[in-house]
Amino acid sequence: VTRWFKQQEGSGKEMWTMWFVYYANEHNWFTMYPNLPGKTALAANWREAGVHYSEDTDGKKSPSTGSPDSALYEAAPGDEFRFPDDPLRLDWDGTKIVP
Repeated sequence: VTRWFKQQEGSGKEMWTMWFVYYANEHNWFTMYPNLPGKTALAANWREAGVHYSEDTDGKKSPSTGSPDSALYEAAPGDEFRFPDDPLRLDWDGTKIVP
């Protein structure tokens, strides 16, 4: 744990992501980053007011837009999205993990 993170404790600004990364690592989970047509996404952040976005532009947070940060992937009729059976897996240092 870094000094910066320790300073966040009790401030209401704790980073849940650090604990999720730890949990995922302990359970051998991976994050998938699909390379979809047109830089579309399977999910998007709606950028509503909260920890990272605000209603105003006080210089500390990005303004809330109430719109997605990415366009969502839409399959063509008859098309189907399938994850690969054996996706590329990378370790923390970027080296390929061989099953």
